[in-house]
Amino acid sequence: MFIGLIATLPVYTNQKLPFHAIFPFGWHDPDRHPYAHAAVYVWQIFALINNMYALLFLDLLSVHIFFQLAANMKILCVELRCMSKLHRHDVPHFRAELRRICIFHQKILGLVELTNEVFYGPMIMQMIVSFFLISLSTFISLVARHDPSVAARFMLFMVLSFLHLSYWCIAGNMVNEHAFNVAGAAFDAYEWSPPVPEIQRDIAFIIRRAQKSLSMGAAPFPPLNLTSYMAILKQCYSILTLMLESLD
Repeated sequence: MFIGLIATLPVYTNQKLPFHAIFPFGWHDPDRHPYAHAAVYVWQIFALINNMYALLFLDLLSVHIFFQLAANMKILCVELRCMSKLHRHDVPHFRAELRRICIFHQKILGLVELTNEVFYGPMIMQMIVSFFLISLSTFISLVARHDPSVAARFMLFMVLSFLHLSYWCIAGNMVNEHAFNVAGAAFDAYEWSPPVPEIQRDIAFIIRRAQKSLSMGAAPFPPLNLTSYMAILKQCYSILTLMLESLD
């Protein structure tokens, strides 16, 4: 949608190219050099598509790490419930499986901390950019409501910003939700576990650790989840109302 909007700018505006540019010998002028202008137009569209795909893949890489962490948490819950029922009467096998699951849980926790550290800067910029894009695009759309072409363009920016922020927050919320589900799965495993103090103590440690909040985010900003998403939307609405009142 964004590429289509930029590519069709010369159709409904006075621009000759998707991006303002001046080339040697006036190649950007369609009246003097129509073939060169067409080549420049195609080159700008190709560069735009290439850069947008690069940004998209880098963005999806970080978000898909969140989904993979959430999937690993869900697999951990399934293994806890199945392990306790299948190996209840085999204490040595039960202890070996529980040890493997504990190591798996610790690896997931370490990956969450490492992901937050590696993507610290991108997550901060994501929150800031999404906040300003939503607020400003909505404000400009309302101000330019008498000019349908301008309003439609910024409404598109607003929708894209909403979808982008929603994607990040839904992914982060899945990690938070499945992390809390580990405590429930461990409690189910505790009920089916052999009456051995060492095994019950290890399961209790898993329950206690899983009850701590585990989230994707970058301090001092709130974590990426649906609660933060609603807080950002409320803040955007407050700022938008203030800007409209000052404009009136």
